Amino acid sequence: MHVLEVHRILFSEFYPWAGQDRHSLGVGRLVGKGQRIQFEASELCQRAVEWGLSVGNNPKTMREKPGMVMGAFAWGHPFLDGNGRTMLLVHAELCHRAGFAINWNASQKDGYLETLTQELENPQGEHLDAYLLPLVIAPIAGGDLREDLMSLRGLNGEDERSAPNVAYRADDPVANQNYLELKRARGED
Repeated sequence: MHVLEVHRILFSEFYPWAGQDRHSLGVGRLVGKGQRIQFEASELCQRAVEWGLSVGNNPKTMREKPGMVMGAFAWGHPFLDGNGRTMLLVHAELCHRAGFAINWNASQKDGYLETLTQELENPQGEHLDAYLLPLVIAPIAGGDLREDLMSLRGLNGEDERSAPNVAYRADDPVANQNYLELKRARGED
């Protein structure tokens, strides 16, 4: 999976497990963030990200549904750390290939994170598409794209306001129940 390679490139100097997903590491079967967010189970996280990549590699779909693609990456949440930074870079490349960019500097982080939470809870609501489509701009040249992405606050992973990822034990009945309820709400029975 290409996303694993992007993660490895970004984080190999920091984490011995860079480029390996939760499932291959055998940890964090169920991972959540804060009180509202529950991500895909580790054994299915690769499938969720690969689906996002397959959809995102279609330029027409990417232009019409950039939030759906980002939501799939977020739902998959394959890594113990660095998910947001990895998915932002992969998403930016898919946008570039589709002939546009997202003006992340015009985005408000709190608004984006709330909308991302809504997307994870109910992807049929197209919340993230509605948020991102007004931020679509002309494509950014390769060298300028790097500069643009590096200018984003929080890209270095240091954001004291973010809720920490919480990994639950595989036999945690509350975590398992929350996961099943969210899967039903997402229409993924």
